[in-house]
Amino acid sequence: MLIESVNPLYGKKICVLGDSLSAGYGANKSWATFLQERTGCEMTNLAISGAGITKYCNSKVANQVSDIPNNVDIIVIFCNGNDFWFSSPIDEFESELHSLLNSVIAAHPTSEILYVSMPDIVVESRNHADIIKYINATLKVCFDHSIPCLNLYSAMGTSPRNTTQYSAYYYDSVHFNTDGQERMSIVLQNYIEKPSINNNYNFVSATEQGGETEVNVLKDIDELFDNTFNATTTSGNLRATRNKPNYNITSMTAGVWNLSTGVSGDSSANINKYTIPIGATLTVDFDF
Repeated sequence: MLIESVNPLYGKKICVLGDSLSAGYGANKSWATFLQERTGCEMTNLAISGAGITKYCNSKVANQVSDIPNNVDIIVIFCNGNDFWFSSPIDEFESELHSLLNSVIAAHPTSEILYVSMPDIVVESRNHADIIKYINATLKVCFDHSIPCLNLYSAMGTSPRNTTQYSAYYYDSVHFNTDGQERMSIVLQNYIEKPSINNNYNFVSATEQGGETEVNVLKDIDELFDNTFNATTTSGNLRATRNKPNYNITSMTAGVWNLSTGVSGDSSANINKYTIPIGATLTVDFDF
């Protein structure tokens, strides 16, 4: 197969750290191999099934760092699913992820480092809603290090909870089959070629600040669609701040959220009202 050298990844040295999703468990070929064949990059795939960020997993991704080749152009770290699977405490997960990124940066300061957060997976022993906690933690830590992070939960466009997609793309409720790995390779190729640093654009955690819960949104409101906020309080106000007039989430009581633009005379957005249980996920649609 002839690969044109105009491909931006042609000849690039890429190294993958990760778990079974990158090792290709359940498939005849991993996304990393598909990417190598399609682009002509030089691929080193160090991913090991069962690997994770913390000690609660079968092994730690940090153990893979010493095997990263010298002079690698791009390092892709794709791992947090097993920490969800094994219920790694979130605080330890964040701390260990900080340590992992620090070690990779120290060992390869001139390499481009990219992170990939888990796609939608189903683990029977786990509350599916908790997956958002690990995604949010990953996005936050990567943002702290100015490392782009792809939120594959939303970017992949598939879910094992969809029976039709399950038959087409999945080996089981966590792992992709060969067709799923190939689809993932296309998504990841687009990301690797044009990574974005806006890690908090999709899943945003609310944090207590004074008597108010403030949500910092890192993109303009007119670029935000289907944005997810986590309900963390039973009273008080939520304010979405940005570099344009505020859009407010106000008067949240007993899980009922009333949304308004918060700008006098502003009728540019039609924002719907949702009723959700505390701790659940609220998706806000901005229609213009």
